[in-house]
Amino acid sequence: MVADLDLQPNGACNSGIKAIYAHDLKAALGDLSHRMRYSEKGIDAAANAIAADMTHP
Repeated sequence: MVADLDLQPNGACNSGIKAIYAHDLKAALGDLSHRMRYSEKGIDAAANAIAADMTHP
């Protein structure tokens, strides 16, 4: 059996993982917003601020 692999640089993987984490964070904040009564604008601002501060996974 032979397989061809298309390897990508770490930077591509890191940015993809960070995007997944940011999406998950936004979803978690959205779930909490019903109870804590903050807006979609607040969710976006918080998720963007935290995602911008994430280090490489």
